[in-house]
This record gives sequence, structure tokens and C-alpha cells, in this order.
Amino acid sequence: MIINVRPVHQNEMGKAFENVRWCLRHNETLAGYPFHDEIFADGAFVTLYLPFGSTPKQCKSAVEEVRRSRDLINHQVILVPNHWRESLGGNHACKV
Repeated sequence: MIINVRPVHQNEMGKAFENVRWCLRHNETLAGYPFHDEIFADGAFVTLYLPFGSTPKQCKSAVEEVRRSRDLINHQVILVPNHWRESLGGNHACKV
């Protein structure tokens, strides 16, 4: 399985931060990470937000766990700044 991993782009920082913040506020995670999903008739497109420094093994494991819980048609893993969790309150069950 090919894992689509990339760092967050400067022009999407605001949207990614809002997605992470919403997930943390509502305790919504997949594989322990904040996410955004789009549901279609044939499955879901899921974006997982993992912290910078996540290993390829961590990324693959997270995507495999999502694949087991969702009818996944595609995914992406976006690496985000590690300090986002602390700036949003810090004591969340989420891994970011």
C-alpha cells in the first residue's frame, strides 16, 4: 500500500489548524489522530493529521487502522506542527 504523506502547505495552515482544533474539541479521532473526511456513495476520502517527525511506520499503521474502520477510497496524511496540540489545550486523548 502506498501512503500519501506530505507536510502541511503554508496556504492550508488555517484550514488544517481548524480541522485539528475541531477534532480535539469534540474528541473525534481516527487511529488516535485528528482527521477530516468526505463521505461519498462509494466510500470515504480521509485526511489524517499526524505530527511532524512521524515515521513512515506510524503513518502506515494509522492509515491501516483507518482502512479497517472505514470504507476508504483514498487518503492523505498531512504532517502538522507538533505544538498545535499544546496550543489547543494539551490534555487531549489525541496524538498530535
